[in-house]
Amino acid sequence: MNYQKWVGAGLGWVVTGTPIGAIVGYGAGKIFDKDTTKYISTKNTSEFEVNLLMLSASLIKSEKGVTFSELDFIRDFWKTHISPDNIEEKMNILNHLLQKDYEAKKACVDIFTNTDATSRVQIMHYLFDLAEADKPIAEKERNCIFKLGCWMNVNDLDFLAIEAARNPKSINDFQILGVRETDSIEIIRASYRKLILSYHPDKHPHATDEYRKKLEQKVVELKEAYERIKRQRKA
Repeated sequence: MNYQKWVGAGLGWVVTGTPIGAIVGYGAGKIFDKDTTKYISTKNTSEFEVNLLMLSASLIKSEKGVTFSELDFIRDFWKTHISPDNIEEKMNILNHLLQKDYEAKKACVDIFTNTDATSRVQIMHYLFDLAEADKPIAEKERNCIFKLGCWMNVNDLDFLAIEAARNPKSINDFQILGVRETDSIEIIRASYRKLILSYHPDKHPHATDEYRKKLEQKVVELKEAYERIKRQRKA
């Protein structure tokens, strides 16, 4: 997955300036440790970053113990796609979240409220990449990603389309469009138009040249799949 640069709240995050910690036990500004009644500073970490770390911890804990490959992936991802600054603070926050039992649903709702659909697709790809860090993806990890996606308002068809896009050699035209073979042409057409709008390069004005080429390739792939289905259905 070729991510666009993620910088703190750069996904359209609405920075409230108030910690979530008083409500659910974590947030920008502080993380409350209920066992010790102490706070862990998050002064250099945005609310978006805390929430993404929350999802990361939830996924890691879904299948087995923490692995070095998962931690290395997160560290490298933060350096490359978010910010190379204050990495140790981020890793300390992740370590805290891995040791405590926090509810990831609130983080997902916050992400849904403050980001657009394209950003949430990138987050889903990030979660799949994290799950693949200690290959292969386990069923429990896949189920966790599906659950987190639901909480972020990513429906089952969108989830299947994201999953299928990661394995282009093993998917058919219906999977490319995120639909079922039994769906009507009207449903297929609606999904096609939604995906075309989502992947159109004009919707990504800040994309790099490399990422823009991938978007253009995806649009071509969607159009070709839709045309083949139309010919098959004689629509």
